[in-house]
Amino acid sequence: MKGILRTNPEIARYLWLELSPQRLIAMPGILALLVFFVLTISGEGEYWNSVHYLSFYGIIIIGFLWGMKNASDAILDEYNEKTWDWQRMSNIGPWKLTLGKLFGATVYNWYGVLLCWILFMFSAPYTEAPKAEIQTGFTLLFALVAFHGIMILSALLLARRIPSGTRIRSNRIFLGGILFAIILSTLFSLFNLFQKTSISITWYGISLNYNSLLLLAAVAYGAWTVAGCYRSMRAELQYTDLPDWWLAFFVFNFVFQYGFLLPNGMVFDQAALTQTFLVLFLEMLLLVYMLALSEQKDIVQFRKLTASFRKRHFNSFFRHAPLWVVSIPLALLAGFAALSSLMVRDDLSAISSLAQSLSVNSKAEAAAYFFAVLGFVGRDLGILLLLHFSDRRKRADATMLVYLAVLYFVLPSLSKDLRLAPLFHPDTSRGLPALAGLPLVEAVVVWYFLARRWGKIA
Repeated sequence: MKGILRTNPEIARYLWLELSPQRLIAMPGILALLVFFVLTISGEGEYWNSVHYLSFYGIIIIGFLWGMKNASDAILDEYNEKTWDWQRMSNIGPWKLTLGKLFGATVYNWYGVLLCWILFMFSAPYTEAPKAEIQTGFTLLFALVAFHGIMILSALLLARRIPSGTRIRSNRIFLGGILFAIILSTLFSLFNLFQKTSISITWYGISLNYNSLLLLAAVAYGAWTVAGCYRSMRAELQYTDLPDWWLAFFVFNFVFQYGFLLPNGMVFDQAALTQTFLVLFLEMLLLVYMLALSEQKDIVQFRKLTASFRKRHFNSFFRHAPLWVVSIPLALLAGFAALSSLMVRDDLSAISSLAQSLSVNSKAEAAAYFFAVLGFVGRDLGILLLLHFSDRRKRADATMLVYLAVLYFVLPSLSKDLRLAPLFHPDTSRGLPALAGLPLVEAVVVWYFLARRWGKIA
């Protein structure tokens, strides 16, 4: 314990608090009773299968559900008890603090998970697909790290947004887990989007089955989640950093996803390049919305940003810019790259299934559709900033969610017979001027009022 205390006092603290002799005995004791109960009700020849599924659900309950709760509480409990400021002023560095919260706060969950994981891996050879089950076992561990990291990231983000002295309920940040699931599902649904429906998937010529793909993604994005926790902890400890890791994540996403869309045996393919940039564009737009709704939009911060930009202090600008602001040019870069790559092709075959579902029949319509999307994004972000710069900004983000629901679901349904669809979402049925022009006009109008509002408060 003394060695751990010198290496990482945060982990040592949680080991002392969480791993009491009674708890160390209770976990294997309860699991042993559950295994004995399952064996008694299992049919002949089904013993190992029953143990295997019991251990799987044990990992889900102990590691994911209970562990996610403990990971979020590691930050929020200290915030609610007003000890987080003392933690921030201690001499514990951001990396030690990150590991302490990520693995120390959940050490008892990891203790139970490892016991279940041993049972899972030991019983895997007795199942119908041993190799797939063994891969699933390793995938669960890396995915567990990612989910815990998402909880910590969400807790840090929420703690920055809530006024000092306000108690935070950890149930509110389970949205972080949902966010991670959405990103994962987006990653894997791109295969259906571009008709990659074969069981065997190739990544830069390497043949992968579905379980191998999940393991690869869990390792890669689990590592990036830990990196995100570290960078967020640095920000919490008042370090200022350039968004170089965010740029590296953007490049990694492109390289990682391009390998799945690349035809077997090829190093370069224009269709794969177009598809990858398009997927990256959509993912970055999704992140822009999520980050814009979750990060702070403080007027003082924007004053500093505008002053730095005017004085051409770009180093200071990017050190203090929120990630959603940094993500906008990255999304534009991916979008224009996809559009440019599409324009030099003779047809829309690279995005045939997507073009058909959106009723896009020509490259001109594809370009107009792209600018329509940019117009709606600009309009939405302008409305969000108007709400935050207003006199009643306390629930601006929640109000914006209501506005998004009204703009994209309620109003289109109510005005269905009035043929006003291009005002609320990209629609190719009314021609190119309406498709691209109306959203851009909406964005210009919103930003006009935003500029007038900013002129009064700046």
